[in-house]
Amino acid sequence: KKYQIISEALGGIKELKLHGKEELYVNDYDGVSEKCVHVTTYNTIIVHISRSFLEIMSFGIIISAVVFLVKSGQKITDFLPLLSLFAMAGLRLIPSLQQLFASITVIKANTYSLDLTFEDLKKSMQAELTKEKEIKRAPYPLVKSLKLSNVDYRYSGTHQNVLNELNIEVNSNTSIGIVGPTGAGKSTLVDIILGLLKPTSGDLIIDGNKISTKEQLKKWQASIGYVPQSIYLLDNTIAKNIAFTLEDESIDQVRLQDAARLAQLEEFILSKPDGYQTFVGERGVQISGGQRQRIGIARALYQSPSILIFDEATSALDNVTEKSIMMAINKLSKDRTIIMIAHRLTTVKDCDLILFLKNGRVTSQGSFDELVQTNSEFRKMLEA
Repeated sequence: KKYQIISEALGGIKELKLHGKEELYVNDYDGVSEKCVHVTTYNTIIVHISRSFLEIMSFGIIISAVVFLVKSGQKITDFLPLLSLFAMAGLRLIPSLQQLFASITVIKANTYSLDLTFEDLKKSMQAELTKEKEIKRAPYPLVKSLKLSNVDYRYSGTHQNVLNELNIEVNSNTSIGIVGPTGAGKSTLVDIILGLLKPTSGDLIIDGNKISTKEQLKKWQASIGYVPQSIYLLDNTIAKNIAFTLEDESIDQVRLQDAARLAQLEEFILSKPDGYQTFVGERGVQISGGQRQRIGIARALYQSPSILIFDEATSALDNVTEKSIMMAINKLSKDRTIIMIAHRLTTVKDCDLILFLKNGRVTSQGSFDELVQTNSEFRKMLEA
């Protein structure tokens, strides 16, 4: 709970300070932190008090034995050597007993967290206890077509499908736009193509082959370039963010520069004194939203994928930059497949095919001009 409050407060720090909500989070944190302090103090006292307790108990037994033997009429000289031996043995045993007691206390204190973690691991592994062999991520490029055959998808714990009997075919080296109202299932559709979600029913088929094994899935994912709506950036240099690596030696400088040029990022990089070695800061705090988006696009292009997927990837760009990037992206469709999700319909205007999704189904498809003519909802979105 402490970490959750900290994460939420730092994640929404601008809005939090703007609306003066700092005290709410501080008070919430104080309550949880106070409980943690009490529990930690209690556990620490139990661990350290055990030695004193064991010493008192041990020597209490010895003193009681002395008193009992003296009262029973035995001479102290007769039993003193034996008691001394027991006392020395007790002194030597106390550290080991105290360590054992402390270990039991730590185990008891952490059992609840361990049980939760174990249950999560069991679920994520789906009770597979055998260690899987490492799967080589050799790309499985798209050569002919990508198909979704009778795909349904329902999120866990819900009773309604997000996607319903979806049948889509995307030919290689073409550009496809996916549009539709909010909640139509566009992002879920892309996550299935990416292999991040497994269809409730139906199949993902690449060049006539069903993607059914983990090995096939990993190879398929290695051939995809993905640009999400929100770009995750390392607290590192522009070069390492584009190559998405922490090792300078593994960066291909030619591919790096080509990707930056294509993503309309080169001019910005060269304007910086450190060039590609410019640090972007934590979550890209030192650069603009549009520059973060372009780094994400360059990262996808750096991988030289056979299929590029853009999930609202140009939403943070101004119209002029978006237009220049889209011209470059459209040129790419000659030798690779491009799939775009967009709310800004001008983004998909030059796509070879546009799919209109509503309630998890493709209700119409065609070129931009064809949808303007045949789909009233598409026209309303365009007018809006």
